Amino acid sequence: MKTFWQTFLQNPRVAMCLGWLGLITIVAILAPIISPGDPFSIVGEPFQKPFGTHLFGTDKTGATIG
Repeated sequence: MKTFWQTFLQNPRVAMCLGWLGLITIVAILAPIISPGDPFSIVGEPFQKPFGTHLFGTDKTGATIG
């Protein structure tokens, strides 16, 4: 007779959910490497129009949009 854990871990849905959870965990751990810039830095003048230095323009704080 199989134990609970053997049956539980052989379920395809459980395997898929554990895979997603592992992927999210890895991305969260590597976030500073993936995007090393300061998310709160001001990169330009507020409300710049799209196309130019910033492809989608800037918001009210001068951060790029998109």
